[in-house]
Amino acid sequence: MNVRTFQIRLTKEYLQVDEDILSEFLNSVLVKKIKTELVIGQPNFWSILVFFQPHQIDLPTISYKPKKISFPKGSILTEKEKRILEALSLWRTAKADEQHITEFRVCRDAELVSISKIVPRKIDDLIKIKGFAYKKVAKYGKDIISIVNSIQHT
Repeated sequence: MNVRTFQIRLTKEYLQVDEDILSEFLNSVLVKKIKTELVIGQPNFWSILVFFQPHQIDLPTISYKPKKISFPKGSILTEKEKRILEALSLWRTAKADEQHITEFRVCRDAELVSISKIVPRKIDDLIKIKGFAYKKVAKYGKDIISIVNSIQHT
């Protein structure tokens, strides 16, 4: 098990930045336990100890660099592809709000169109899409596949 410490400074200028850093980290690992302690000082801050394990996602080991698949933003979509794109867009907005980042940092429009056109069924299918490196697949892959699969069954 791994351990990492964080400080959430209780001042207006640092509070949101420190919370964002902690949130991003917590979203990227499997949290086992958290310990907190309020430290009185200049400035006051929360000391946070996070016990975690890295996410374990079975991704294929690729010994060559495959050609990535991409569709442009303005691609013509079928009705089902439009429903997938709409659901993914709503998810992206919610995820960006949750992480306090801009939507394009979660997924770009062309990436969502590519997902809608390709309709990946497994997490390792996302690696084939331009813009999806292992880190992005590990962070968002399960959500994306869940959304795609739920629409495929409607």
